[in-house]
Amino acid sequence: MGELPLPRKPCERIKRNSLILHLSRLKWEALNSQPDRYHGKSLKMNSTTTQESGAETAAVILHNVNKIYRLDSVDVPALTDVNLLVRPNRFTVLSGASGSGKTTLLNIMGCIDNANTGHVLVAGEEVQKLSDDALSDFRAKNIGFIFQNFNLLPVLTAFENIEYPMIMAKVPPAKRKRRVEKLLNAVGLSDRAKNRPGQLSGGQRQRVAVARALACKPQLVLADEPTANLDSQTGTAIIQLMRHMQRAYHISFIFSSHDPKVLAAADDTLFIQDGRITSVKRCDDLAETSV
Repeated sequence: MGELPLPRKPCERIKRNSLILHLSRLKWEALNSQPDRYHGKSLKMNSTTTQESGAETAAVILHNVNKIYRLDSVDVPALTDVNLLVRPNRFTVLSGASGSGKTTLLNIMGCIDNANTGHVLVAGEEVQKLSDDALSDFRAKNIGFIFQNFNLLPVLTAFENIEYPMIMAKVPPAKRKRRVEKLLNAVGLSDRAKNRPGQLSGGQRQRVAVARALACKPQLVLADEPTANLDSQTGTAIIQLMRHMQRAYHISFIFSSHDPKVLAAADDTLFIQDGRITSVKRCDDLAETSV
């Protein structure tokens, strides 16, 4: 993620050390976490879709993707021969039971994990060809993340949490300030800018997480069970907020979820079972396709 700026005062040194420990824990968790008419077919590695999306760049294309985890001496397949195309500027949901492979698939789309075989295009880039440094830069510039546990930095305020990705991206201070203020206003938290996560409700923390995911103007936002830790009313409000932000900022949102409210809001739903895409439902399709 790059070097953190050196602290000038003892209190800043304490904050920086806490921040490093928190970021290290998040990185460890991330690294160890375990359609349509296109699924089940071999996709050509061309990121431009024509008939369905007006010659727009596909958000994600997966071609013959397989992922196997090795536990002791046993190989455990997590994804098997996945072929799919995620349309751009859509609200897309990966739906499946626990252990179906949806988090693994989301991690591969987010360039957190690598496929063992196959090809992955994200925002037009074949990510397997990138070096580790280039992949980190690509992820920082093009992908935002929303977590079910929020994963906000507890020593930072709401303003600072949203600003932090832009600091790492070396966005000038004045531009950062304008962007954070705009996002705080968009998620209805302008009056909570100076509050730390411990001073916010679960819904407010998730609103900060949504704003943080959009801070660097990504092309793609990934959310892993974003409503899982929220009550029904708050979850509905967060879904409505993310839907609004997706349309307002013309961004592709991809969720893993089995929340009926999330599924109901989706443009496209990709159903996954035992590491395979079993069917895909699109909002403009007359019927659901299945294998």
